[in-house]
Amino acid sequence: MIISAQRFSFKPGVAENDKRRALASVAALAEAEPVAFAVVGEDLGDPADGFTHGFSIGLADLGALERYFDDPLHAAADRALLPLLQKTVGTGLSDDDDPDLRSKIIELHQRRADRDPEYLALLTAIPEIALLHETRLER
Repeated sequence: MIISAQRFSFKPGVAENDKRRALASVAALAEAEPVAFAVVGEDLGDPADGFTHGFSIGLADLGALERYFDDPLHAAADRALLPLLQKTVGTGLSDDDDPDLRSKIIELHQRRADRDPEYLALLTAIPEIALLHETRLER
């Protein structure tokens, strides 16, 4: 199992309706074929960290992660959520004992960023971002 988790906060001035629509698009990821589970909601970490919301996605394996990266629901959630973000940080964990799993995940994400310039532009526009992986974000 691969679990990806993101903590985030919205830009100042984002309307509540826009926040709700973006969170609903992330919640819809639970319906994507490769997703084992998805949870989106209030961030329960230290408020001093500046995060208000978060989500976690569970995927069976690397193949599921690759399909998730290509799923239209994922693209829709990115386009609804990413433009509204002030700050985001990602992390992940896995019970897979492949010592190269992290580098394989980085490679999958880099390929996604390379083939989808709009997605890459949305990421680079987030003022404060720290990803699980070392994707080249050219600003």
